[in-house]
Amino acid sequence: MNTRLPHKKNQNSVSREVRKSHDHSKVTGFQDNRPETKNITAIEKIANDSTPVQRVVHLQKMAGNPSVITNSAHENPHTVQLKLKKGASVQKTVQFLKPGEKIPTEEEEREAYRKEENPSYVPGPVDKKISSTPSSEQKKELSVALGKTGFIKFLSQLLPGKSGFSIFSQGTKEIEEASKGLTVATAWENLAASDNVTVNYHDDLGGYAAIDDGQESRKRQQKEQKVKSEMTAKIVAANAIIHQLVDPVLLVKMRPPKVTIMMEEYQRAYQADDGIKITNGDGIHFIVHEIGHYIENNYPKLWEDAAMFRRKRAHEAGNTRTAEENDPGMEQEGRMAGNYPVTGKYTSKIYENLGSTEVVSMTMEYLSSKEKLNNLLKNDPQQLGIILRRTQPNDEELQAVFDRFHMFFPNSNSDREAIRKRERAREREKKYM
Repeated sequence: MNTRLPHKKNQNSVSREVRKSHDHSKVTGFQDNRPETKNITAIEKIANDSTPVQRVVHLQKMAGNPSVITNSAHENPHTVQLKLKKGASVQKTVQFLKPGEKIPTEEEEREAYRKEENPSYVPGPVDKKISSTPSSEQKKELSVALGKTGFIKFLSQLLPGKSGFSIFSQGTKEIEEASKGLTVATAWENLAASDNVTVNYHDDLGGYAAIDDGQESRKRQQKEQKVKSEMTAKIVAANAIIHQLVDPVLLVKMRPPKVTIMMEEYQRAYQADDGIKITNGDGIHFIVHEIGHYIENNYPKLWEDAAMFRRKRAHEAGNTRTAEENDPGMEQEGRMAGNYPVTGKYTSKIYENLGSTEVVSMTMEYLSSKEKLNNLLKNDPQQLGIILRRTQPNDEELQAVFDRFHMFFPNSNSDREAIRKRERAREREKKYM
């Protein structure tokens, strides 16, 4: 499971890089787990003739592994779900609740996160809560207030557009340049290092013997090298986006996740333990999504706020007791009730061990392009704020907005008292300006 692993770096140097970045806003070793040569033709045939679920089942049978993936392929990445037959053995099992099954209590949810994801987690005060639900007019006011901040303006200028998910996009190159100093300062430049990125087949679900050193082996290695090179370029771009979304002072406290590239394009990406598993062909936004899971698991305050937000939306919908159906194609992947007008039902997907949410990862995915950012800002500024309030704790302009609209975000009585003091100090400062 993930633990918080500090990286010893000078935080002052990180802060200088942050200021420098925001000033700018004003303007080959491969892991040899390959199938035997005789399976290559069969794999290609399966890929052409089977449905996504059937392909994974066939491949696992070929590997001699009795586990069966129960989910269907879908556009959204997520944490892996495996239902094991008797005698199966994998490193980690994360199952989703099915529609109609009972949702654990908030106390059970917090204990599960501490046990499954972050042993250092200490629950917030018992009086911490989201006091109110914003009206349509209040949503507009929050949207306008956030839109006026330098941070949002900066992101809107710098983020790539929809076409910016191409590794050849000018948009990604601009954000990479703006984040270069930040990734060095946090040591997250190692995210895309050759020894941190590996290529595997079938997600280690089978123990394959290395194929011989003949022509087929060389072709295979060439393909791996090509895929690794293409995906590494996307990892670099995703890392640059992460360093604009998340304060480097937070990232410097975490080691970058290990990255595994799954060669079969029909698998679904997921986050597990100390790394992320992405699929050959995944877009930059999917990689950002999986890194979002990793950050959530290493940042308890962020997880707690996201979990409280998910439960608040379920309460607003009138159902905090049982799981409901998810988006079409994933109906049996249970979710908490609640309306998510931008990121959709998948955002409140709920796992049996409750060690992870989709709130953080889906929001960060939507912060990967300017079009999606603007959609989220306009139509669900509360969800946007839930994440940015924690990922940008040192941005005074943003925090002033969150103080002003404090009733829509998780706060305790002591938090609210501190907010009142800050607001009085801001008023005094205005008088002397």
